[in-house]
Formats: sequence, C-alpha cells, structure tokens
Amino acid sequence: QQFRVAGMEAFEAGDDQLAVKNLQNYLISHRDDTEALYRYAIVRERVPLKRNQHVSRAMGALQRVVELDPDHPSARLKLLKLYERYRLATEALKLTEEVLKKRPDDAEVLRMRTWALMVVMRHEDALKTVRQALEQQPRDLKNRFLELELMRSAGHSDRQIAETVRQN
Repeated sequence: QQFRVAGMEAFEAGDDQLAVKNLQNYLISHRDDTEALYRYAIVRERVPLKRNQHVSRAMGALQRVVELDPDHPSARLKLLKLYERYRLATEALKLTEEVLKKRPDDAEVLRMRTWALMVVMRHEDALKTVRQALEQQPRDLKNRFLELELMRSAGHSDRQIAETVRQN
C-alpha cells in the first residue's frame, strides 16, 4: 500500500521517474487496481526505456485497464491514441469497433477508425466511417477533405466527387 500512496503522490507532483518506480512495485501484487494501472501507463510512456519498451509496457497497462474496466473514462482513448501514434491499425480497428458499439456517435473514435481503415486499405469502409463523423460534425473541414480524398481512393468518378463538393 505504501508504494501505491508514494506512486500516486509522485504522479500528482509530476515526478514521473518516482511514480513509475513506486507504481511498478505496487502493481506486482495488485494487478487489478485500475486507477494505479492507468496512472502507471501514463508515466510509463513518458519515462523511456531501450527499444521503446516503455511504449509496449504503457500499452499493456492500458489494455489491462480496459479489460478490467471497459468503461474507464480515459483508458480507451489513450490506448487508441497510442495505437495511432505507433501505427497499430489492426489493434485500433478492434478497439474502435468495441467503443463504437457503446458510443456510435463519438467523433474522435470515428476519426481514429477512419485512419485505421485507410492504413489497411479499406477505403470504402473508411469513406462510410468519415461520413458518420461528418454527420456529427458537418463543418469539420479536415474530415470533409478526407471524404473527398477517400472518394478518389475508392475509385469514385470526378463527377461524383464534384457533386459531393456542391452538396456541401
């Protein structure tokens, strides 16, 4: 318990090195404490290890949080952002599918799913997904341009693309 308290205090104080050390020691025997796992993941990512092991350990901790508490307020989004940053599209697709079952209108998750679908060359699916995001945020220019790019990638004609531009 002393490691948990010291780790949480170090986390709050911004002492990442000390937080990692103490939370890591605590988690050896308390693998189901989602708040300690989440905070460990946050600081673990920020304290580098050789061969990017800090990233895989942070992802592992976040995956465990999501496994234990599927509705954790921040863990899924943080994990998705890591998947996106390190180009793990297959993992991102699986997780976005799970999130969208519960929150089908989550624009940020839809954006991440669009990215992952593009990476795995599923352009028609990516186009459908970006259009879902545009239903939520119709003035999002980034997604609007992405829609046009995906139309081209999916083989839509110039006429179809021009019509989409006119409609929006």
